[in-house]
Amino acid sequence: MRPRSSLFALALLPSLLSCAARPAVSLAPQAPRALFFSSSSTTAAASYGMSDSNNGELDAKSEQLIADAQALFSAKPSEEIFTRWSPDALFEDPICLAVGARQYKAQWYGLAKAFSGSMTRAWRVESVSKEQIKYVQKQWYKVAGFEKEMISTVVMKLNKEGKVTHFIDMWNHKAPSTNPVIYALRRLNGMIMPLFVGVPKAEQQKHKDL
Repeated sequence: MRPRSSLFALALLPSLLSCAARPAVSLAPQAPRALFFSSSSTTAAASYGMSDSNNGELDAKSEQLIADAQALFSAKPSEEIFTRWSPDALFEDPICLAVGARQYKAQWYGLAKAFSGSMTRAWRVESVSKEQIKYVQKQWYKVAGFEKEMISTVVMKLNKEGKVTHFIDMWNHKAPSTNPVIYALRRLNGMIMPLFVGVPKAEQQKHKDL
């Protein structure tokens, strides 16, 4: 792992450890959404009826955005994925608030550099509409010899073109803190990361026309 990646991993390690110390959060939802899909069953999700969905099923565009999110969480970012994000989109989780493409790309490419392993173990759709996609996932991470399985609620807010404008990763289903001090640290994370992590040259060449 390169020095920059090591610094990024060390910055995340305390947060992962704090999550490990918390009691496990139950994944059992209210009926009828008691079904989990494995990370390999994306097509099965398309026919699953959701009681609180506006359209009653997972359409192709929503399915693609969920697949994109799972690829990002699995440390497989690409410029092709970000064509479905707004250039001024927000990304936030408990330790970061990134504003705009330069900042949110740095977070995802940084994750790919820092983690030696990341995999979506299970997921389920909570709701889908033209304005928002919400799902719950169980994600496995390995960083600096430490392994952790985290549960989170992922929310993607969309514009009229169906592009992601706000991506929220809520660890243990809790919204990121708005405490002024924590908020400042989260913004600092978002602003500093691009100084250390950028789009890999190979990816730039591969998608130079995007």
